[in-house]
Amino acid sequence: MMKMSLKKSSMKGCDMTDIVRTRVYAVVRGMELVDGDFMNAEHVIDGRATSVERYVRKAKRLYPRFLPREVRVMSQKVRMSESEFFAQGHFDKPVEWNPDEHTKKNDTPELEKSDGE
Repeated sequence: MMKMSLKKSSMKGCDMTDIVRTRVYAVVRGMELVDGDFMNAEHVIDGRATSVERYVRKAKRLYPRFLPREVRVMSQKVRMSESEFFAQGHFDKPVEWNPDEHTKKNDTPELEKSDGE
């Protein structure tokens, strides 16, 4: 997932806002079984994970013949001026969005209170 935020541009004389996105990915190096022989291999796992072990599990799931040995998590910021973003961006049709559906909710049902009767 990418994080998006608006920040004031640090360029002198420019009072436009920049759109900043942060891309997080992992470079996983190890050995891969190819035609009965182990060979050095490197795979890129895109997206954020909560721990290095999660990147290892994802690499094993995506590449079953791969044995991960080293994981390097990388972060890369991308900046673009707001005018360039709107000029170059391709936007889908707007869809109504309900923020209540996307908040964490406790799935435990509430206990019914008895009146003592």
